[in-house]
Amino acid sequence: MQISNDELKERFFFCFSRPLADFLEKRGLSYIIKATDKKADRVYTLFDKTPALESALADWAKAKEEWRAKWFY
Repeated sequence: MQISNDELKERFFFCFSRPLADFLEKRGLSYIIKATDKKADRVYTLFDKTPALESALADWAKAKEEWRAKWFY
């Protein structure tokens, strides 16, 4: 059985940002795997999409906007 790209994106969160992956881990979220995308030659961290992940991503977005407002007016 093959899973489509849409199904993968719906079920999992592919994180290509090291600072974000570190933030999520510090929030207590466990990743499934760290791997290298062969096409992009970039490391990513794969997380299961859960309500806890969605909440942490919202917190990340808020903190990022606060940081930008502070430093870039």
